[in-house]
Amino acid sequence: RLTSHTQRSRPRHRKGDTVHHSADGCDRQQRAQHSVMRAENVGKDDDVVLVEDKDDERDGERRRKGGLYDDANVIDARVKLLSWYDDVKRDLPWRRRGRATQQLAYEDVDAKFEPTTASTSEDDDAKVRRLAKLWHERAFEDGNDDRVGVMSDDQYAYGVLVSEIMSQQTQIERVAEYWRRWTTRWPTAECLANATQDEVNEEWAGLGYYRRAKYLLEGAKYVRDKLGGKYPRNVEGLLKVPGVGPYTASAVASIAFGTPAAAVDGNVYRVLTRACMIRGDPLKGTAAKEIRAVADAFVDPARAGDFNQAMMELGATTCAPKNPKCQQCPLRAWCKGVEEEERTSGAFKVTELPETAKKAPKREEQRAFVVIRRRRADADEDEFLLQKRPAKGLLAGLWEFPNVLIAEETDEVFSARSSRDLRDAHASLSTSLIGDASSAVAVDAKRGKIIHVFSHIRQVMHYQLYDLVTVIKEEDKDEKDEKENIIIIDDANATSTSTSTSTQPLKWYPASAFERDAVFSTSVQKLYANIARAGVGTIAHAGAGKRARDAADVNSRAQPSIAAFFAPKSHSSTTTSAVV
Repeated sequence: RLTSHTQRSRPRHRKGDTVHHSADGCDRQQRAQHSVMRAENVGKDDDVVLVEDKDDERDGERRRKGGLYDDANVIDARVKLLSWYDDVKRDLPWRRRGRATQQLAYEDVDAKFEPTTASTSEDDDAKVRRLAKLWHERAFEDGNDDRVGVMSDDQYAYGVLVSEIMSQQTQIERVAEYWRRWTTRWPTAECLANATQDEVNEEWAGLGYYRRAKYLLEGAKYVRDKLGGKYPRNVEGLLKVPGVGPYTASAVASIAFGTPAAAVDGNVYRVLTRACMIRGDPLKGTAAKEIRAVADAFVDPARAGDFNQAMMELGATTCAPKNPKCQQCPLRAWCKGVEEEERTSGAFKVTELPETAKKAPKREEQRAFVVIRRRRADADEDEFLLQKRPAKGLLAGLWEFPNVLIAEETDEVFSARSSRDLRDAHASLSTSLIGDASSAVAVDAKRGKIIHVFSHIRQVMHYQLYDLVTVIKEEDKDEKDEKENIIIIDDANATSTSTSTSTQPLKWYPASAFERDAVFSTSVQKLYANIARAGVGTIAHAGAGKRARDAADVNSRAQPSIAAFFAPKSHSSTTTSAVV
């Protein structure tokens, strides 16, 4: 039996006519009204053929499902969610565009400012300081002074983009610290576009997933060179910027420009699959389409940016993967997951959703690393030889201790190998780097292993320390240069002239670089820290403290943090070793 939500009379139709009860331009409520016929009219037009369009069918299905599928509930849920967000949102620096803050003097910014490149002119430096000052006014200081500079939409969009890229796979509290340093050094896309990849990597060091830094630089150059420094105002245009995917494009468009686009990340997947009881892999197939449809219908067109941040905040702080705080959730009244958990008396748990596919096991790698140390006659600290990684692939363009892959196998399988395999790998690699002149090299007999876990690789780093004890004098350079595979003892930052078997550049770094500059990946810092703890390096308190802060993860056998290497060594520890 067909019923109607409207008392408006309908026109009569001739027998055999086909009637469409929806029209272009009607909003959802009108389509819902038009999609039904009054019973009395149907009775009078027995031969009328009713054709409802697909939108009408979907709207009817949404009403039957209830919860966040129902339009009336969606409006109430938006209000509840945004009210909750206004009360509990975290005070993150990139969220303060409209906040009245105390104006800073230029000298306050100067103290934190570093030129972007060696070739930057004084005029350019002044421009960078002026633009960085706008971020400082919002992100660094407290107060109620209304005298803040006007920030352009494009500068704000850049700051939001940096925060979104940094936040991928990284805890938000840690991102805030890096974001502040980043926007001080490169306050706009144009400023960042003038930087080099090495400079960007140095500033990014410690965040991991270094491809993100590369994409930020490429995107900044694209905005400067192709778009005249202006970011697109819509999702479609932002998707053309290198490194920007659907989620990031929606987040930037909504937060910076108010575009009503739903930003769907892992947090939002979790909230919506539970609230709407959506089964299946949220990243593909019908489940992904359903999540997208719900998200698009749910986003608040008037406060799209705040709404997207509220959904992300909800997933990050309340609708957690484990132990969700359902009693505190603003969407609890409309959550089908909670309803089902209560109906089944706990037989079903909301934590069963989303139904993510099981991750593939990490690839196991056994690698031989050589750590080559020297002490220059004119230097007061040790130096270590590092090699630059290829421009593409894992940790592209970063510096690391020279290494070679021995085998892709588990610890158990590798332990059955002859120890000669590891010794041969160390010997071959060290010879290619420092030659076979025994009078110039002393093997320090310090070796061990540490474990580092990447997103898809579990890497066991079997290291051997080689201590260079002969210093080659300046006048002997030409003579030694003729000898194959000998590392020339020259400027601490000069590239080696060694005829290594690898074509990648080599470079000496002082021990202080590992402590203060933080220009290396976490795996390199771990290996250095382990050697320093064994008594062959120096530890500066500031650097050690920084790494301890950057590695706040809980220690585990599979992924020990950097902090673990600076803690007092336990006699029962088996994670790392240094055998003399």
